[in-house]
This record gives sequence, structure tokens and C-alpha cells, in this order.
Amino acid sequence: MRLSEKLRAWARRKSLRMKTFQKSNQETMTLVYTDRLVIRRPRQEDLQAFLAYRNAHENMRLQPIERMPHAEALKFLAKQAELTSDADNCWLMFAIELRESGGMIGEVGMYIESGSKRTGDIGWSLNRAFSGQGYATEAAKWLIEYAFGERRLHRLTSNASTQNTGSIRLMERLGMRREGTTRESMLVHGVWHDEHRYAMLSTEWHG
Repeated sequence: MRLSEKLRAWARRKSLRMKTFQKSNQETMTLVYTDRLVIRRPRQEDLQAFLAYRNAHENMRLQPIERMPHAEALKFLAKQAELTSDADNCWLMFAIELRESGGMIGEVGMYIESGSKRTGDIGWSLNRAFSGQGYATEAAKWLIEYAFGERRLHRLTSNASTQNTGSIRLMERLGMRREGTTRESMLVHGVWHDEHRYAMLSTEWHG
């Protein structure tokens, strides 16, 4: 992943350290060090940590997802590990790891449409044991800078059930604007939920 000058400058302002390493397929990737986190591409060895938050009740209860079996999760992580950092028309996931103790505690990611729209939809999930400490905010700020800086997107969106107060607060902390509410647009385990939709333009991002 070749870093843009903008992303490097932002890293210096935020006291981030970035360390490149070579994958076996010769694609150069990057570890990103924020104040407390390492943000990296996922790998199959993350399976147990991934399932610990992915299949947790508190993660699934307000999202239209079902439990992911081990075999399916292993295939998902293997596919994610193979994606290049410029992939689009798919969920591009980044693992969140603690700098001090190591180990995956969650993820941030985005879905980027191909073509000239230059738009992306972002999201995050975190192991509940590490919630309330600003880790998701720290990782999401990097993700937004990566989307606008490295991927040169124009617009980012994110949405959540109106009952998902944690995600709503995070979107507002990031400076995203609420663009509207859709009625009963998300079916979660047989129950229809209203959704708040948030967005941000590259010109609105101040880091």
C-alpha cells in the first residue's frame, strides 16, 4: 500500500508510526501505529478473536447479521487477507490490535463502489470488553483519513439502527452529519428497525 503524502503528513501530526513489511505475494502492506493501536490487514490467525466479537449477542442484536460458523469465518478471513488495499466492490476490513498487549480487538472497514462515484460506506465492530475507551474512535479516524487521503474518495456514509446509540455517538464524534432517518428499513432478526444515515464529504474532514 503506497502512502500518499497527505496520509504521511497526517500521521506525523497525530504522532503515528508506520512500518512497511513484505507479504509473500510481494505486495507491500503497512502497519499503522496510532497512540494505542496497531491497524493492519486481517489474517486467518485472528479467527478466535474475530469470532469473539463478531458472534457476540451485543454485536448482532442491532445488525442484520447471523452467527458466523467457524469454517465460514476462516474462509472470510482468508479472502480478506488476499484482498489488495485498492480493492473495491467488497468489504475491505482492517484489524484493530492493541499496541501494548497485541491481539485483535475489533475491526474497521469500508465498502467502496467502483467507477467514478468515489463514495464509500464505513463501519466498525469492537469486542465489548474494550468498548468505552475510545479505541473505535481512534481507529475510525484513521479509516476516514485513509479513505479521503489514500483512496481519494469524495464522500463517506454510514448508517445504524436508531437504537444503536453507541454507533450513533461515534459517527457524531467523527463529525459526520445526520442526513436523514429511514422508516423500518433494516430487518434485524424478524424486527424492523428505523435507521439514521450519516455522511461526510472530504472537504468536511479536519482530522
